[in-house]
Amino acid sequence: YFLLFGAGKSTLATRLIMAGRHMTGDAVVLLRDGVACAFPRKFLLKPDSLALFPGTSRLESLAEVPVHHQLVRIDPCDFGQPWRIAPAPVAAIIQLEPNYGGRSRLLPRGKLATARGLIRHSRAPASERAGWVGDLCATVDRAACFVLEVGDLETAAEALKPALP
Repeated sequence: YFLLFGAGKSTLATRLIMAGRHMTGDAVVLLRDGVACAFPRKFLLKPDSLALFPGTSRLESLAEVPVHHQLVRIDPCDFGQPWRIAPAPVAAIIQLEPNYGGRSRLLPRGKLATARGLIRHSRAPASERAGWVGDLCATVDRAACFVLEVGDLETAAEALKPALP
């Protein structure tokens, strides 16, 4: 598994699905002792992101979305990718940062910077279970850490290849 966090993760994940990459979830992931389990829900995209994906107007999952709705739900099954929700170790963590108008590039990221960024994008469990920050840090410690400066989707998908298991 790999984790994406930051701005544009759903759009990039959808692009990776269209390229045949298996994605197990969007936005909600449970972490415990270096292992992640994605929560099964459709990928949520802003309507203007659909213009980046040719042919998405024909997808069955879009038929149920009102035009005025803020987010569009994308089902990986529409791209021939079945849902496979199962716990697995996290091999790589990639923070997404915008690089509008430029080429995408993948850079190594330190463990501390990755942990800080991931904590800012995380929420404590509703159960108030002690140790969740330790679980997050253990996950970061066991993974390769990167930052992806995202220009356009094509160069972003290409730049990610060396980081993906």
